[in-house]
Amino acid sequence: MRTFRRPHVLLAALLASGCTTPIDIGDKSASIYAAAARPVGGLQGCRLNVAKFSDSRLDPSTIGRLNARVVHGPADPQAWVKHALAALEQKGIALSFAEQNGASAPDDLSVSISLQTMWVASVTTAKTGAVVIDAAYQRNGVPVKAAHYRGAESDPNWFDSADEVQGMIDSAMDQVLSQMSADLAVLCRQSVRS
Repeated sequence: MRTFRRPHVLLAALLASGCTTPIDIGDKSASIYAAAARPVGGLQGCRLNVAKFSDSRLDPSTIGRLNARVVHGPADPQAWVKHALAALEQKGIALSFAEQNGASAPDDLSVSISLQTMWVASVTTAKTGAVVIDAAYQRNGVPVKAAHYRGAESDPNWFDSADEVQGMIDSAMDQVLSQMSADLAVLCRQSVRS
C-alpha cells in the first residue's frame, strides 16, 4: 500500500475545492430598514401600487465573485424586491402589487420598478456590493417623477459566506428604500394638496 507523503498538498487541494462552491442569495431580503427607528413624515396613509417590475440586468443569475467563488443572485429577483419593498409598509405606506389584483384608486401613486444592478466583488480583504433601482412614478396615468436609487455597501470579507453577502446586499437595498421613502414623502404630500 502506498502512503501519501505530501499531506499539505492534499490539504491545500481540499481547501481550494471547498472555496469554489457558489454563494447563493435568498429570495427574502432581511431588511433592517423596517425595524430601524427612522420615522419618515408624510408617509402615513400614502397609497403606492407597484404596477410593473422588470429586471434589466444582463445576467440575472450571477451578481459577481468573491475571490474564486461565484455569487448567484436571488432565484426570483421580483420576490426579493417585493419582500424588501414590504418594509415601506412599516413606515405607513399602503402597498399593493398590480399582479395581485391590487386596485389603484384615483390619486394613488403607481410605480414601475426596474432592477438595474445588483453586484458584489471582493477587493483584497474586503467585499463591496451595490443595488440600483430605477423607479417611474405616476398619478392618474401622468408621470410625476423618475428616480434612480443606488445603495452601496463595503465590509470586511471575513469568510466569503452567504450570510455576509446577503447582509451586504440587504444593507444596500435598505439605502435604496431610505431614498425612496424620502421621495414618497414629498410625492404623497403633493397628492394631499392637489
